Amino acid sequence: MKGRIHSPTIFLTFFLFAASAQAWLRGPYEDSELVERSELIVVGHLVPESIEFRWHEQRPDQGRSWEYRADLIVREVLKGKLESSVTQIPIILHYGLTPVVGGYSRRGNKWIDHRMPTKRILPKQIEIYDSGSSSVSFEPLVVDAREDGIWCLRRNLRHRDVQRPDDDLLGVRDPEDMQPLALKEYLLAYLSADTEGILRDHWLDHPLAGERARDFLDTAEVERILQVDDPAERAQLLLPIYLREVQRPRRASPARDGLIEAGAAAGRALLRVFDEQADERIRRDILRLWGKIGYRGAVPTLVELLLDHDEFWARQQLPPDWWNENGPQSAERYRRYGEVYAAVYALWQIGDPKATEAVRKTERRWRLISSDDNQIVETCEQALKKFATDA
Repeated sequence: MKGRIHSPTIFLTFFLFAASAQAWLRGPYEDSELVERSELIVVGHLVPESIEFRWHEQRPDQGRSWEYRADLIVREVLKGKLESSVTQIPIILHYGLTPVVGGYSRRGNKWIDHRMPTKRILPKQIEIYDSGSSSVSFEPLVVDAREDGIWCLRRNLRHRDVQRPDDDLLGVRDPEDMQPLALKEYLLAYLSADTEGILRDHWLDHPLAGERARDFLDTAEVERILQVDDPAERAQLLLPIYLREVQRPRRASPARDGLIEAGAAAGRALLRVFDEQADERIRRDILRLWGKIGYRGAVPTLVELLLDHDEFWARQQLPPDWWNENGPQSAERYRRYGEVYAAVYALWQIGDPKATEAVRKTERRWRLISSDDNQIVETCEQALKKFATDA
């Protein structure tokens, strides 16, 4: 093939370049939204010979971007309508989704070799990779798109302000838009009048769908809990769902939002959870929640936390590039740094002058540790200004 690049290392270079050139951090879409937004959901597969690369026509001040066209053989329509005689439709694989056919992908007039010595690829196998996210994965979203899978198709998914004469073509843009055939009945549940019942009875123990079904059921449960009048009771009911939310990132966080709405009652309930919690993600998020709520009852805990961390940092002998080290102490230092910043930020939002001395001590410590681009020092300064104003 003319213009082919032969090097396994190009595999890394290609995807890292694509992700860094016009990258975005993809957020997860939940299945209820996926099914609702899709104009056409079908079971089908791609034709290898039909895959075509196309550059986008863009202004000189914009970075290069592209898309792929392909023909999709439709086996079954799950949502939407197709003429009964139509069994093949053209689709767009939008920027950020890259088909790799037989170990090669096309970029303009170049063919990029992705084959690896330890991986067997069939001659016309179609792998589809997420090459647009700044959170790069080297595992394919679809192992072989020649085999039937579920395609959740939409129109007008243009990248930036790219215009096309055939802009109404159906296509896929997000990783969620392509699902394994094993989830056909699961996705059909979202088209049912009894989605909640079907998911609870049949899908919570499924290895592929269990957590995803739980997200829908948790959202439904939160909607019921929000009808409870007593904010303290609401907060207690929301806590277990909130803890699951933090463990599994979601585009929406209904239980977390419900805790914020419950105000001081949620702030009190979170005190016990914080003391018992070892998971650093949950601890940091509780610190953020206290700040968001403006819960003054958390100030003694926040002050004690800052003083404890200050003793830790006082014992550290930090080299100039300590942040970039990978030694045994690095994880603990990163954890402590995150908690210090989250605690100071929360105190800034709460604005209680009782925290003045602890924040001032933290500011002095971090001026000694680092003077370059120090967000802890900057946040301490903002907090101290607010304390002085509110005193």
